[in-house]
Amino acid sequence: MQGLLKGNCRIAKSVNPIMKGEIKYKIGFSDGEIVSYFREQNNLTVKIKAWNDKNLWVSFSDVVGVKDYGIGDISNFVEGDGNSLFLETVLCRVYDSMPEKPPYHLFRFLDLDGDPCLEIVAVSQIISED
Repeated sequence: MQGLLKGNCRIAKSVNPIMKGEIKYKIGFSDGEIVSYFREQNNLTVKIKAWNDKNLWVSFSDVVGVKDYGIGDISNFVEGDGNSLFLETVLCRVYDSMPEKPPYHLFRFLDLDGDPCLEIVAVSQIISED
């Protein structure tokens, strides 16, 4: 794969992201809606109105990247496999030389067409409800 170099960090020219897996919660994300999100220092919290009108809160820690394609209705919440141009670009901003296994993960909320509507690069996530 050809790429661009930024310092000692390799950024791929084109990467087709593959999903690592669906992130499951007892209520489920299908037919939900992202109502809002807010960031405070290195933490990001996403508020979701679930299909049953309950509020779900997804809190991300040590956030280093956020990309909003237009929030709204969602079909799923997944973790990417690390093969993403957005993830690589963000990590190249964090590191001068890419470590073999960085602690960051790519999390994606998918819209009704299965495309990302919100991407977050963070160390971890926790789901809660009220």
